[in-house]
Amino acid sequence: SFHRTSIARDGEALKLISISTWRFAVMLWVVALRITISVILLVAGGFWLSNTSELEDLLLNCAALAFILQVDEIIYKSLTPEIVKGIVKRLQPLPLHKQNVIRNFNCWPVLVLLLCSSYVVWMSIE
Repeated sequence: SFHRTSIARDGEALKLISISTWRFAVMLWVVALRITISVILLVAGGFWLSNTSELEDLLLNCAALAFILQVDEIIYKSLTPEIVKGIVKRLQPLPLHKQNVIRNFNCWPVLVLLLCSSYVVWMSIE
């Protein structure tokens, strides 16, 4: 069944009711592309920064990586029409599902900390 994208007004704000199959497929493709680029930048940037020995070069390389990570925001701000930016700004955030907790303990932050620590140790060994 084909769904159309529909947005409802909620006072001044806008609420996303449904999204078309085509838009959902494009969104999934963009998310997959962004994740792929992020992982490539994480690994390549980690090797690049770990092989930098001078402090000045390290700061310059960090600034270059930060710029690369912000290119999508620069493109959005410079190429998106103002009417689209206004619609996006008025859209209400989508509701999130509750995270699973075990005895009032959320495991997700601990997992992220372990992954980041493991990555730093791996980069320092290489």
